[in-house]
Amino acid sequence: MSKLAALKGKTGPSTVTKINENLTAGNLSEALEGDSEAPRKARKKTNRTVPFSTRVSQQFDDEFRRIAFEGKHRHAELMEHMLELYKKHEL
Repeated sequence: MSKLAALKGKTGPSTVTKINENLTAGNLSEALEGDSEAPRKARKKTNRTVPFSTRVSQQFDDEFRRIAFEGKHRHAELMEHMLELYKKHEL
């Protein structure tokens, strides 16, 4: 008999029951009280609405992400800066 056939008809406790057993009233109330809704920070409008996707080498991706992270730039901002530098120095 296969393992699947042996398991047919056998059901364990439902997910709700498992969760209910793991949570106590004290833990749940503490969790709900501790995280009241914090005010959300307004996002800056960027006017970037066109998706831009391309394939690059892993080395390029690693270096690009490192530079963006270290300079605290968004990827789109870094690409725009790169384009401006390219226009100035056209190879």
